[in-house]
Amino acid sequence: MTHLSSSRAAARSAHMLPKALLAVAVGLVLVSCSKSDNAATDGAAPSAETLNLYNWSEYMPQEILDGFTKETGIRVNYTTFDSNEAMYAKLKLLDDSSQYDLAIPSTYYVEKMAKEGLLQELDKSKLSNFKNLDTSFTNTN
Repeated sequence: MTHLSSSRAAARSAHMLPKALLAVAVGLVLVSCSKSDNAATDGAAPSAETLNLYNWSEYMPQEILDGFTKETGIRVNYTTFDSNEAMYAKLKLLDDSSQYDLAIPSTYYVEKMAKEGLLQELDKSKLSNFKNLDTSFTNTN
């Protein structure tokens, strides 16, 4: 592999990392919010629950949000930010940190936010598919 092609591969990997992390985060949300029984197959009324998601603008297509609501009955209140700094400042200023159920910062902001108590630990016992996720995304050490 030439230096140029390895540089391109590294750039491509760096570009894909945020998308991969987003996929993991969305997967965790989908798993943690989904019901143990399937309302679509048993005829039960959809849940009145709401997921408050705080994410980068243009990262989540509306079709995904609509599909999640259709499958789970959980409505998604989708709020966006355009920089980590804007997201961080808003979360720091909130009186009620539970205004958002899930915020999706860039990787390098996660450690900072965790140290400042802005993140809540996931209850992995409620995430039946957690064991299937790549450990490079789930290892918190």
